Amino acid sequence: MIPDPIRRSLAFTLVRAAHRVRECVERSLEPLGIRGPHLFILTVMHTEGPMSQAALTKRLWIDRTTMVHIIDDLERLGLVERARDPNDRRANAVRVSPRGEEMLVQAGQRAGAGEAEFLSPLSSEEQEQLRTLLARLAGDGQ
Repeated sequence: MIPDPIRRSLAFTLVRAAHRVRECVERSLEPLGIRGPHLFILTVMHTEGPMSQAALTKRLWIDRTTMVHIIDDLERLGLVERARDPNDRRANAVRVSPRGEEMLVQAGQRAGAGEAEFLSPLSSEEQEQLRTLLARLAGDGQ
């Protein structure tokens, strides 16, 4: 049993909710052989174009060493391609491969289904309100 002061803690509740939504999304992506961080990276590059691993690290707040491993996974799966960055020959630019673009569509649908599973106890109005409030708290200007 969780003590009441901890159960009522916003920090604890947010961590538990984040863990639950991550579980739902990861379970939905599992048949594709990718995880949430893979999808986030593919989405950023699809939206913003090729970029260095350092830029991805800053953009997604992922540790530099972890980012290297995730990009290695994506490359092994044929979902991204590395090439020398024309603006900085010391760095690699990473871009989504054609196979990665196809995967992005499937993965986006599956992740959406995982999020829907997580949010199912809420009405559609409550879901939208939750998204808006969390975005504001996260500093996303919404």
